Amino acid sequence: MTASLTIGTFNVENLFMRYKFFYSAKKKKGETEEEAKLREEKEREKLEEFMKKGGYYQNIKKVLEDKKEIKSGQTANTAKVILAHKPQIMVLQEVEDMDALRAFNSNPAFLKGSYQHKILISGNDPRKINVAVLSNLPINYLRTNMDVRDPVTKKELFSRDCLEVGIGLKEGGDTVLTLFVNHFKSQYATNAKERQDATKKRCRQADWVANTLKERYGSDLRRGDFVVLGDFNADHDAMELQNLLKLPGIDNIVQSRPVSKLEIPGQDTVTDADRWTHYFDGENSTSQLDYILLSPSLAEKSKGEQVTIEKRGLANYAKKYTGERFLGVGKRDTEASDHCAVFTTLQV
Repeated sequence: MTASLTIGTFNVENLFMRYKFFYSAKKKKGETEEEAKLREEKEREKLEEFMKKGGYYQNIKKVLEDKKEIKSGQTANTAKVILAHKPQIMVLQEVEDMDALRAFNSNPAFLKGSYQHKILISGNDPRKINVAVLSNLPINYLRTNMDVRDPVTKKELFSRDCLEVGIGLKEGGDTVLTLFVNHFKSQYATNAKERQDATKKRCRQADWVANTLKERYGSDLRRGDFVVLGDFNADHDAMELQNLLKLPGIDNIVQSRPVSKLEIPGQDTVTDADRWTHYFDGENSTSQLDYILLSPSLAEKSKGEQVTIEKRGLANYAKKYTGERFLGVGKRDTEASDHCAVFTTLQV
């Protein structure tokens, strides 16, 4: 006998209790665009050095002079995305720490205590952003992979972890569903070499996940139910993701489900052109950066279920979404996130 379970993934864009690092610098009077970019890069280097030395509060005024504060209204809009769908399991990326996760969940202005179980392990990222899981089902075990070594750099392969979480589904708490929660290397780069290095790093991260799945579940991946999900920071046709996305039987549901099974809340008509989860303002372009990948067994049991891409939290600069938005979401800095959340129902 199968049971239904709703799950979602959402990059909540710097869910910090205090402030955002690396907020885009605006041109100052008399500056050229190149001068503004150079100044921003120098500020980024200072912040990296600051964080390596530790101490968020030492010289905080000097370091954070021009940094963007987190506005409670924006965080409330982030919560609206989740509350609109009420998934039993919600996977998040870009959460500062457990204190921020607890506050987001418990605050009556945000998630109103919707989730009983919470997991976050601080990783290696210099921006202090981490992956997290909120669940109303028991978390039976977890395994961090933050110390896995990169075969090329010999440093940590995952800055934001590939966090393995076992969810207990049966009355007795037996683990039936395993999550692999990811946030791959950022696309941020200041030059061609950095872009190339980032692409190669994502490729090594995706390859490690693919190899781990084969070792754990066999070459046909049929030894158990699992979901790989999160922000992969590359489109579905990107070279660096193919060893993962083309594993036998793996189902990238954002791309695989027929249009009739795709829902964009607030938008009446859905087409293949709507299969995106991120809008890049600089190039007026879209891509799928956010993923829910189902194991072969889960894909077969859940093939009739709908996939929802929630775009109502995007600010109005995301011009390729023309549907309605949540109340309070409009101009820049009111968005729930720069990513769309993805939701689906699993038959487990």
